[in-house]
Amino acid sequence: MKKFFLFISCLSLFLVLLTSTASALQVTPLTNQANLAPCQQAVFSFKVTSEQAGQTAFHLTNTQTSLNYSIPTSVYLNGEAIVDVAVLYPCDAQPTTGLYAFSLVANQGGEQAAGTSYVFLSPASSLAVSLTSEELACSCASTRLVLEMRNTGHKRESGTVLVSSQFPFSIADTGFNLAVGESVSKQIVVDLNCSVAAGVYPVSVAIASQGSNVKYAYSGLSVSQCYASNLIGPRQAVACYGDSVDVEYSLFNNGNFEQDYVVSTTLGSVPFSQFTLEGHSYTPFNVSIPLQSIPYPGTYNFSVSAARGQGFETIPVTLTTILCEGKPVPSIAMEYPVLDVNRTLAVRPGENALSIAIHNPNNFSVYNAVLSLNTFGAISSVFNLNANETRQVSVLITVPENFTNATAILNLESDQGRTARVLQLEKAPNSITGLFVLGTHFISDTYLAFGAIVIVILAALFFYAETQRRDQLIADKEISIHLEKILTKHRRG
Repeated sequence: MKKFFLFISCLSLFLVLLTSTASALQVTPLTNQANLAPCQQAVFSFKVTSEQAGQTAFHLTNTQTSLNYSIPTSVYLNGEAIVDVAVLYPCDAQPTTGLYAFSLVANQGGEQAAGTSYVFLSPASSLAVSLTSEELACSCASTRLVLEMRNTGHKRESGTVLVSSQFPFSIADTGFNLAVGESVSKQIVVDLNCSVAAGVYPVSVAIASQGSNVKYAYSGLSVSQCYASNLIGPRQAVACYGDSVDVEYSLFNNGNFEQDYVVSTTLGSVPFSQFTLEGHSYTPFNVSIPLQSIPYPGTYNFSVSAARGQGFETIPVTLTTILCEGKPVPSIAMEYPVLDVNRTLAVRPGENALSIAIHNPNNFSVYNAVLSLNTFGAISSVFNLNANETRQVSVLITVPENFTNATAILNLESDQGRTARVLQLEKAPNSITGLFVLGTHFISDTYLAFGAIVIVILAALFFYAETQRRDQLIADKEISIHLEKILTKHRRG
């Protein structure tokens, strides 16, 4: 039984290893496109690669029925191989003019991969045309396509060249007039912006001549990221208030060529603003933010940018500065419009609700603020103040009965700093225990006197009524006793 389990374990391990080492089969077209006219043949080359050696079978898909294709049915692949596909445009075939795709499919051990090429079919004409790219096409740059035209007929040919491209292009002269045997070459400049991804893009040309049918030429424009750049660095940063800040970034030139850059930041400074990077290289740099640029704890938004030709790389950054232990706490400006420095507040024994108007004259917001009074341990709820905002804040204090007067400190603490104000508290005259709001007596002295009189009158009435009720009970009881005596005497007689 143990041997059986050992065999199963070894078999599972073998299957895992076999799966993990499966070949990475790839088919890459080396010939992106070809133009064919009747009686012409073109050969398309494909590079087939695999990490595992073995017999590899081939077949074609998406073929055009009017054309003749020939391919090897299989090859022994050990690493890589070049596979050629011959495409013949028969002289008597009459397919529709246009662009046709076909794919070479490779199959090795159940794994498949495919590569696609294009053939452009044009009718017979007395004009021989070709459209080729003579230089590396790069995003963030312009590239040139060359249109070659030759009159192979027996009469003069004239007409117009029409270019079709998904990218902006320019051509100096779209007209032509060719004698028999004469040739002309025209340049088509295609502008590729920085957002164009690497790949193959079709560009076609229609030549409308007076003496022949419309002639077409096609080119697969192969674009590379020759000027690719990448700016890398943090988008969030946290620092202690009271410290200058350095944030490190790196600029990569992932392209093939040397590139000039201009680096900038909207907060702080960089050690150098202009420099040059070789292809496939990078440089680190710091964004330095001095303390005077971050004068209070809070959030600062800025951006770091690297400009290059048509390209522009930008990173938005949020810097948060916080109060840290052992660091200075900023003293922020704060005004109390209701209170003067020498203001004395009259309070009464019991609960007093002090309503304080707080004004923030700063050009920044204040967060998580708390207003407190060192006397009686009073504290407000947490509140925020926008820049230049005024808000009424309530502080509830409980004053003891034996209170006479005191000097109090009104403190404001917040994430952005703190400030304080001295207040004089004294006992209000004729004070009674009860709720008191700064500047407003809920019960005036006149109302208090009137209330006392009313209470005395009500008490007297209650006392009088109670006395009358008691006297009536005594009288009723005496009458009842007298009647009882009379009845008793009558029974005895």
